[in-house]
Amino acid sequence: MNTILPIGRMRRRDFWLSKVVIVILSYGAFLTLLIENQNIAFGLFYTSLALLTYAEIVLMSKRVHDVGYSAWWLSLLMIPFANIFVICMVLFVEGTEGENRFGLDPIKDRKDQSDAETKKANTPEVKVDIMDQIEQLKKEREARN
Repeated sequence: MNTILPIGRMRRRDFWLSKVVIVILSYGAFLTLLIENQNIAFGLFYTSLALLTYAEIVLMSKRVHDVGYSAWWLSLLMIPFANIFVICMVLFVEGTEGENRFGLDPIKDRKDQSDAETKKANTPEVKVDIMDQIEQLKKEREARN
């Protein structure tokens, strides 16, 4: 999952887990203000605040993409009472099923990927390839002895 760019979709569980990490990092940034050297503390605080704000925008835009809307809907956060709608949408509305214009369904994509890996591991071709490798190793061992 690309967490640096506001491209793609993010499911609710991943969004909530990321929010927990951001809250913990925010408290850590706030605790830098307790450092005795105030110049370093303010520098660390505002730098981390800028990075965390960017991370928050990226997370929320991915979440809005999962619901099927453009990230421009996040501009409604600046309008009183409309911001409640956007916050509820980001936090609680389930994403669209299947692919939308912002990317593949994050839930289905993971299930399909794990199913494909399971099928690939259980195919006869892979088993034959492994058996060939075992036979080749036996022959190399016999040649050494």
